[in-house]
Amino acid sequence: MADRPMTLGDVLERLRAEGLLDAQGADGIAEELRLSREAPSAPWFVKVLFALGACVAAASFFVFLACAGLFPESAGALLVMGLVLVAGAAALRFVSGHVSVAQLSLAVSVFGAQLALAVSVAGHAMALVGAAGVVEGPWRDMPARVALASLILCLVLYPLHRDTLHRFLSCLLVAVATTAWLLASQQYHMLHVLVLLEAAAIAVCFTCWRLPQAFRPMAYALACGLPLTVLLVVLVNSAVLRDALWFWEETVETPAWPSSAVLALWLIWLYLWAAGGVARWRQEPVLVAVIVTVALGAFTSPGILAGAGLLVLGFGRRDSRLLGLGLAFFPVFLVLYYYNLDLDLATKSYVLAGSGGILLVVRALLGWRPWAREGAS
Repeated sequence: MADRPMTLGDVLERLRAEGLLDAQGADGIAEELRLSREAPSAPWFVKVLFALGACVAAASFFVFLACAGLFPESAGALLVMGLVLVAGAAALRFVSGHVSVAQLSLAVSVFGAQLALAVSVAGHAMALVGAAGVVEGPWRDMPARVALASLILCLVLYPLHRDTLHRFLSCLLVAVATTAWLLASQQYHMLHVLVLLEAAAIAVCFTCWRLPQAFRPMAYALACGLPLTVLLVVLVNSAVLRDALWFWEETVETPAWPSSAVLALWLIWLYLWAAGGVARWRQEPVLVAVIVTVALGAFTSPGILAGAGLLVLGFGRRDSRLLGLGLAFFPVFLVLYYYNLDLDLATKSYVLAGSGGILLVVRALLGWRPWAREGAS
């Protein structure tokens, strides 16, 4: 037994026994090793280009159908044609993903996967537009049919279309369509319920559960859908949209504090998780973060809390994608918050200057604390 070579598991167990490694760090190392053994995927910015290329290809396909006189005129025909394209894209993706490189070159296989994505995007657009108009009714009922159709397509295609980008886009489409449905049907109070469900799902997927590879696109779609939901609500109820669209008259007639309270509690949970567990709540940095979060929830918009939560989650998981989402959304919500203040420009400038001064003072005070110096070093 003594001659048995030491494994990585033995090293991790000894480090944990000596107090040099906590459970969260061990899980992070195991997650990195698991991902390193899997097939490497394209960087996120390449996947963004793939998605944009699929949208451009789908738009070009629609132009071709219109110029050739083949574009379906009725909603029913549009729905059927869209479903046929979606089914064909799933079959094409299955073939391109299961044919070995010896039978098919890598370039042709990648082209088949991207062609399947473009065809699926075109099919989704046709199917959703057809589903919106296949039943007669007021225009406010169309977003509900689109949301239901996108949910059905996502549930059916998620296990069949084994493409991470397709799974991410289909789940994100469900979140955006659901938000649009709630806004169009004026069920504004239900938006807070949607924010609660998305925040809870993100917490479960990224902090309470060792996420399988198959569910990672869904989790990242939720992480992107939460700030998008809040952003749509903020824009609809914002002076930015009213200034840009002169015909927009509706506003979201619901208070912001329920979503702020939900996201503040969600952010506090992320602090405790990143600190190592609920037992760490008495530590000074955690208490300072909780006090700041309560103040943000009371005086700022929920979007700032959503962006900060993504930053904390990305930092805790050492995930560049989540950090990128937080860095992208946080300044947007910050600008919208200051823009929507019912103050004149001079007062807004004083608020900005005062906020910057307060942050500098807080940064100087925190620099005197030993735990802040340890983190900086």
